[in-house]
Amino acid sequence: MADIHMEQTYEKQLPAEVSSMVWSPKMDLIAFSLASGGVALYRMTLHRVWSVDPPEEGVSVSALCWRPDGRVLAVAYTSGLLSYLDLESGETVHSETFATVAVCLSWAQRQEPAPDPPDGKTEGEEDSFDEDEDFLPPLPSLSKQYGSANRHSEEDPQDVQGIADMKSLTVLAVGTQDGQVTLLLHGLLVFGRHSCGAGVAPRAMAFSADLARLMVLCSEQDEPGGEAWLLELDLSVLSESSEQLRQLATLYGRITSHLLYLDRTIQAICEAWETVLVEMDSKMERFQASLGENSSLSVEFLELMMFGVPSPEMEQFLLSDLTDTGLKKLRHSIELSYTNIQSLVLRHLQSVGLRIADQLDQVAGMARHTERFGHLGLSGARVAAAQQAAALFLIKATELQQVIDSSTRNFKAFFRWLYVVMLRLAEVAVPPDYAKVSQKELSFIAEFIDTNLGDSVTARGVHLERVGMYLRSAELETPPAHERNAWRRLLVDSAELAATPGVVAPTNGARSLLQERDALRRAIAQLFADTDAAEESTLDTTHGSGGELMDDNKENLL
Repeated sequence: MADIHMEQTYEKQLPAEVSSMVWSPKMDLIAFSLASGGVALYRMTLHRVWSVDPPEEGVSVSALCWRPDGRVLAVAYTSGLLSYLDLESGETVHSETFATVAVCLSWAQRQEPAPDPPDGKTEGEEDSFDEDEDFLPPLPSLSKQYGSANRHSEEDPQDVQGIADMKSLTVLAVGTQDGQVTLLLHGLLVFGRHSCGAGVAPRAMAFSADLARLMVLCSEQDEPGGEAWLLELDLSVLSESSEQLRQLATLYGRITSHLLYLDRTIQAICEAWETVLVEMDSKMERFQASLGENSSLSVEFLELMMFGVPSPEMEQFLLSDLTDTGLKKLRHSIELSYTNIQSLVLRHLQSVGLRIADQLDQVAGMARHTERFGHLGLSGARVAAAQQAAALFLIKATELQQVIDSSTRNFKAFFRWLYVVMLRLAEVAVPPDYAKVSQKELSFIAEFIDTNLGDSVTARGVHLERVGMYLRSAELETPPAHERNAWRRLLVDSAELAATPGVVAPTNGARSLLQERDALRRAIAQLFADTDAAEESTLDTTHGSGGELMDDNKENLL
């Protein structure tokens, strides 16, 4: 063989020892895992693009793998965490957690051309669930002031993982130290699992071009230099139903992206609400402390409203502690927080709830379209349960919006009245527009005092409970009354109507918004969870039958 002359072109000093490295599919980028636990991405010229620290101290990288399109880098850590890092920014766009360490990864894309269109369809026409984005307006971006820190999700909150443009099925195989091989469609949806046997761990894996076979090289866990086995797994269902599985995985990716958007929206609502609490509590709690045990906030304010004469403690609080300027600042701050919360609920929370409900309707359509999707094993009962959970979440979001409207109304009436009281105490002329207080406004003020400054609340500090109770993982302390709701009365009077499929019958009106969100997450997780129990020598699949271990092709490698 002729000698090949090789010449060094670049040299780079890295910040830590390199434990592994992988080229991107386009061969223009190279990812390094460092002994320190970090991951760094470099161009071919060894110019660093970005670097990512380990998720926690003492954790190192156990495996690296690129998604076939080169837009995502899968990083497995010794803690069992599997993170997907965005090519452009290095931010985590998705993560999975395994019981043990992932020791090898293999991500492949189906290479064979798409099958001929079925009878009755022309070239390029197909049954697709990818056109739902045309019927609903795009989600508004969560700006940084609302707590969104992920640049990728900020650019496209409806496709955080960047899978919407994938026209072919991709499958990620994850081999863990306990001998399990897990298949994830598009790296997101668990499709099947296979156990290599007790005391055996996978060392390397490779798919066939059509994804019909998976070769797994295994060896004993405690003896890396001992015997090795080559297992061939039959994954023909991936090849035969690649388009249906791609659509299901894409839909699942959109749902998970919207759940992430939903979590960040609720986080932003909580942050806006904490601003209200800080402003109100810091003022009222000092006043409560000055009263001692002989009186309370609600008594002081109600007596002032009824008799028009403040107690010495109340007068001292209004004129010295709160002041005219302080009241204006407090009102402006709380009003701004309420405005932000209203915007988040109306434009973000309800919009993403509608999109999740729409996508679950598409899953229901797949479950009913038995000719194409029946063999995937989608459960109609689980789909209905997820749709019910999505509807209940939307109902709770609407209920929260109504509570915010009433709280804003009461809050404005209370501060308007309090401002007039302070002007009179300071012997300043009251503007004509402020001097008149209607009976309805008095009822709003009394409701604000009773709800937000009541005796039952002061034991835990002053809180504006009407909105805040929806943002805790506990049942509502004062659920809204629904006795006058005609729809609820109709469902109570007609048990048959309430039991009709598709009719939303609220079962627990005392749940908070966070509890409904958690119930929705559980229902979606159950919908896409494993349905088949593990069998000996078979590859367990979440949707339909999987491939069997090819014992005839099992080969003992020395």
